[in-house]
Amino acid sequence: MVQNDPLCDVLDVIGQNEYIGWYDMTPEQADSIHWTFPQKPVLMSEFGAEAKFGNHGPVDQRWTEEQQAYVMEHQFTMLRNIPQLRGTIPWILMDFRSPGRNILNCRTATTGKGSSRKRARRSRPLRSFKRPMRSIRLATPNKLIGPLHND
Repeated sequence: MVQNDPLCDVLDVIGQNEYIGWYDMTPEQADSIHWTFPQKPVLMSEFGAEAKFGNHGPVDQRWTEEQQAYVMEHQFTMLRNIPQLRGTIPWILMDFRSPGRNILNCRTATTGKGSSRKRARRSRPLRSFKRPMRSIRLATPNKLIGPLHND
């Protein structure tokens, strides 16, 4: 996937949304996706999959917590291969009120993307991704951003 939006030329940091395995493609296809960005720091500003809290089933069944974790685990495999990646913002591990949200057989007054901060902290896919990314957060600003500029 190539990000060649002209807006990137005037940005210091690129924010990219992606929902591979949720809205398009399959979760397994995310493993082999290669992203090409301009030489600037990148934040994956939205990614993830939706689930109704407490809804369990196989990894290929929509709206289950197992499918949410499965999709995110494959997205993390893809994210680890983006050299300029400097941060991630999963969408969204907390419920929010949205009565018009179209969740088949799971309609409620809130989305099912999570239910509490406690659930987000114990999220299996987030724990598995957080550990390898610590080295990025501990880098000094010169090491973090400096080599990405073409001055």
